[in-house]
Amino acid sequence: MTVSASSIGRQLLGKRVPQLAAALHLQRDLQLDSLDIVELVICLERQCRIVLPDAEFESWQTVGDVYQSLKRHEAGYLTTCWRCLVDFLS
Repeated sequence: MTVSASSIGRQLLGKRVPQLAAALHLQRDLQLDSLDIVELVICLERQCRIVLPDAEFESWQTVGDVYQSLKRHEAGYLTTCWRCLVDFLS
């Protein structure tokens, strides 16, 4: 069964993320597992037209880590990438 990144975001324990804070932990606070993170990476790479090395996204712990990663890769697409992250999580 194929599940889109946005539907995974909606299924996060039925919770909506009212405001993304840099300190939110991807696993502990948002309950993303490794498959969710891979789906997020795929979504970000497609939407932002970037390539995220495995070593980089494997080190993500918080929403702030994701943001810094996106900022390093392509500042021009940062708004688009951030919207993708928000959509994924809501």
